[in-house]
Amino acid sequence: MIAGIALLQILYWAVFVLFLPPSVVLIPLTGFWLITLVSCFFLYDAVNETFHLEERIQAEHPEQVPFYETDEMYLARKQKEGRF
Repeated sequence: MIAGIALLQILYWAVFVLFLPPSVVLIPLTGFWLITLVSCFFLYDAVNETFHLEERIQAEHPEQVPFYETDEMYLARKQKEGRF
């Protein structure tokens, strides 16, 4: 996984250098953060499995844990509350 990300960054910078005169305009817009963001998206699952980030965030901030329910669950909850 890490080797793939390193290859992705090498390819990104190779293309950046290959088209250097016009790509100078892109440095303020996408210079370093774009490839770093893409790399973080690819690495997040591996980092989460290693350091258990999601579990630690849920344990420290339980009020920020998202609550998802299907339409059927929503209707059943509303009927139980007596609103339908």
